[in-house]
Amino acid sequence: MGKESIKIPEILLNWTDWVSWKDIEIDEKSGGVKIDSDPGVYEVKIKDSIGSLTIGKTADLNKRVRRGLVQSKLPHSSGKNIHDGIKRGKIDSSKIIVRWAKTSRPAAAEEALHDAYFKKFRDVEGVEGELKYGKLPNYIKNNKINKKY
Repeated sequence: MGKESIKIPEILLNWTDWVSWKDIEIDEKSGGVKIDSDPGVYEVKIKDSIGSLTIGKTADLNKRVRRGLVQSKLPHSSGKNIHDGIKRGKIDSSKIIVRWAKTSRPAAAEEALHDAYFKKFRDVEGVEGELKYGKLPNYIKNNKINKKY
């Protein structure tokens, strides 16, 4: 056995502007916002909140963000939970915003984003009616990631 130090090259994320959930619901052919089918990472939050609902990675941004997360046409655990929150009246879909960035290394970028999120919010306490911080974003259910924190 031996130890090995791995140096991970920097990843530069060129984020899109924040886009309304409602604008993503509309297919591009029908006038909706264009989302490329490239690998990348994405973040979902409530407008004007400090925390995120979810941060994820994908091999295909359009499929994962539009078709899975927002339209529920493909399986997406965080998307299902967000849609459940909308149906129960806990989340106002008109206030949900999404952004994404292309990267050839989505897994490494997602891990770095989760680490940064956890460090930023580890000591922030939730307020009644607000998202709870000090952990990963509200709707992340991936046990492999959560065990790390």
